[in-house]
Amino acid sequence: MAGYGAVVSLQQTINRILESSRISLLPPSAEIIQLTYRELTPLQKTLKRLDRISKSKSRKKVNALDGRIKQAVWRFEDLLESHLSHQILSQQSEIDCVHLFSVDLQSLQHDVDSFIETVKDMEKMYVLELGSLPEVEEDESVSSRYDFGGSKAKMVGFSHLFDHAMDCLIREENTNYAYSLVGMPGSGKTTLADKLFRDPEVSRWFDHRVWVTVGRKYELREIKRHILAQLHPHIDEITQGDDKISEILKGTLERKRCLIVLDNVWDTEVLDHLRNSLPEKNNAVIRILLTTNLYNVAHHLSSYIVFASARSMPPLNEKESEDLLREKVFGEDARDFPHKLKKAAKKIAKNCDALPLMIVTVAHLLSIANKNDDPGFWNEVAENRNSGVMMEAHNQISKVLFPVYDCSPQSLKMLYLYLGAFPRDYEIPASKLMILLTAEGFLQQQTFDEIFDTKMHEFARMHNVVIFKQSNVNYRYVKACSLNPSWWHLFNREASKEKFLRVLNSGGDGLQGQRRLCLHSNFLFSFKEVNNLIKCDCASTARSLLCYGPYHPYSMPLDVGFKLLRVLDALKVRFYSFPVEILELVLLQYLALTYNGELPTSITKLFNLEILIIHPHVSIKSCGAPSNSYVPVQIWDMKELKHTEILGSNLPNPNCDVSLQKLSTLLGVSATSCTREVLTKLPNITKLGIQIELMPESGISIPLSFFSPFAELKNLDTLKCSVVNPELEYGSVAFLNPLWMIPSRLRKLHLSGLGYPWKDMEVIGLMPNLKVLKLRCYAFQGPKWETFGGPKRGSFLCLEYLVIEDTDLVEWEPGHGSFPKLCKLSIKHCYELEELRWPDVARSGVIEMVDCNPLAVTCAKKLKPTYEHDILRIISSFEELK
Repeated sequence: MAGYGAVVSLQQTINRILESSRISLLPPSAEIIQLTYRELTPLQKTLKRLDRISKSKSRKKVNALDGRIKQAVWRFEDLLESHLSHQILSQQSEIDCVHLFSVDLQSLQHDVDSFIETVKDMEKMYVLELGSLPEVEEDESVSSRYDFGGSKAKMVGFSHLFDHAMDCLIREENTNYAYSLVGMPGSGKTTLADKLFRDPEVSRWFDHRVWVTVGRKYELREIKRHILAQLHPHIDEITQGDDKISEILKGTLERKRCLIVLDNVWDTEVLDHLRNSLPEKNNAVIRILLTTNLYNVAHHLSSYIVFASARSMPPLNEKESEDLLREKVFGEDARDFPHKLKKAAKKIAKNCDALPLMIVTVAHLLSIANKNDDPGFWNEVAENRNSGVMMEAHNQISKVLFPVYDCSPQSLKMLYLYLGAFPRDYEIPASKLMILLTAEGFLQQQTFDEIFDTKMHEFARMHNVVIFKQSNVNYRYVKACSLNPSWWHLFNREASKEKFLRVLNSGGDGLQGQRRLCLHSNFLFSFKEVNNLIKCDCASTARSLLCYGPYHPYSMPLDVGFKLLRVLDALKVRFYSFPVEILELVLLQYLALTYNGELPTSITKLFNLEILIIHPHVSIKSCGAPSNSYVPVQIWDMKELKHTEILGSNLPNPNCDVSLQKLSTLLGVSATSCTREVLTKLPNITKLGIQIELMPESGISIPLSFFSPFAELKNLDTLKCSVVNPELEYGSVAFLNPLWMIPSRLRKLHLSGLGYPWKDMEVIGLMPNLKVLKLRCYAFQGPKWETFGGPKRGSFLCLEYLVIEDTDLVEWEPGHGSFPKLCKLSIKHCYELEELRWPDVARSGVIEMVDCNPLAVTCAKKLKPTYEHDILRIISSFEELK
């Protein structure tokens, strides 16, 4: 469902027009679009009501209406931005790229009136549909459909969880107890509950056992009826009222032991409704075994049952996955499994991503293919994750996963669909995702962290939708994420069906009208497909072109016919010359290219640009000449810039009284740009990355004391400073730029190749707010680092994450009382390090050593952990090569 995202996008589009410093709206244009914005607000609230309605309600009609709302919003947004683009392009000239553009939207008055009327009508229809939907569809009501004489197949995996659940359910205390199994659909919850329910010891311990499958669409009054039907198979409960059934249930269970299994519960009201039908405390022993996709449902039991446990379903390991696949294809007897298929079976099982339902589905498809003795067929399935067997399995799994997506919050649906833009197994940096979502118009007042903290963390954890890579400092902060492969297939399918996003070269039709086009492989053919779309006007409404396949080192023609494009991410494609066609995309807000030349002065035509990322193509640099290029001075006229990443370039001094008030991130700029004249014009910079090139043979030196002007940056939070060619002689950087010039308020500091002596670390150790310190490639040099300390004068008192990489350090002796809050220590490629004299190092929680001196590794192993969660992770590429 993309209706909510469409409304948010249009709201952001209107905001940008109203707030633009380069657009002058002729009366009554502002009033016209302000009225449109006001009418969108109640529609957005109505769409969000889906998050609060009962999961038992059907969404088929609502989804259809949502699609009509989406199309209406998209049509109006296309009309508005086409009108805007046409007027801006007609006023642009090569001579003057910085003047105001006069925009008259009065001709849209009739379209606005029509759109507002449509929105109001659809809002009314939406409200009526929500109020008239039946509580239950006849074929999806709650049932006790449980096969008591079903399969006795051996359970693969979950043995530890089985034992723990068993101990909890049949504990001898005369208390009620609830045990919840939580996990995504297909993770094995019902299978494990089934084994517990059937276990002979459970059968002997309980006087009564009841199984009720609830499901997403249920009827509350039927739950107790099905429980009663299993306790009294011959009672005429149809004639009984709800109160009478509750009375009978209480009487039946009094002074008895009863196990009630509630399978596939989606809503807490099921538990509240059942609560009133159970005997009073101490009159019976009731044990509830619950399976659910939702953590809030599992934890709700603890509100009235004191003793309650909730356990997440663990993924199968590689051996368990392989055993399950083999058993489902060839049976339990291992002798029936052909040895020639072992290698292929292992890889097929691994490609099922440890999801039991996926493994069972693939096993079934392999069985019906009737090629159990054909290694060629098995190898083809193993090596090709897009084989017919694997794709059919994903299609079947998607039907099981869809209800979870269907009931997820509106704002998360939009985010999930967008995550599908990235290739399968792609690790997406959170910072990149945030700026992309901002450019797309999907983030309003909320920050990216707020979305993850309030919604994504909880919901993704419930269903294993997103795989998180946590920050090394704050584990609530997401550093990177990727989609679970099974969810990836579902979201891509839904995104394409919704016209929200489409991966090119993925087969099938339906390219016309897609809002976003993604290239994951074979850029040459994909770009041809893009150009064909442009020629037949099938891409006239596209807002994004995202290139996320493998790096393509050869230049490619880019026929940009997407006049309404907002996002162009072509960082994986090398351009030999700047593609001037891009300059016609006046609505562009995100531009990422790989290009070695200088930017043209006409770049200011892209006055809406908020994110500008230019990376150089990897090449061998001459030591005799500078490779820095200059950004044109006209960049100071691009007032909307928020994030600029132009690696190795010089930012020129402004030639007039201008500033970039919105710019918060500046990365890759050369050290020569760090002048007081430049930095005073960047008052809101929070993150700054500097590159230094030392070329003494050509007489080029670094600027004197480039750290000194940093005092002008009152909001600076993160500083990254690196020498591009650290193999050159050290000394000049440290001499001209003492570390005391760095602002002491920094929270994150990354240094590389600077060659400071270790004694200068004393200055950094006194920084009161420093939480992250990364020292790479001889940032400091010398054989010994001795940190001062003492009961009243420790150092690095707030540091939580420390990286030491590529250094000649031999001995490290932190002083007593230093590093009291360190939670992760990472030492990499320190081949000369021999000794760690740090008795409190185990407090760090995680110690990571990558390709280090064996003496240092032995020393680290002798450190005794102080907490159960402490981890020593040793990685050696040399061992792996043996």
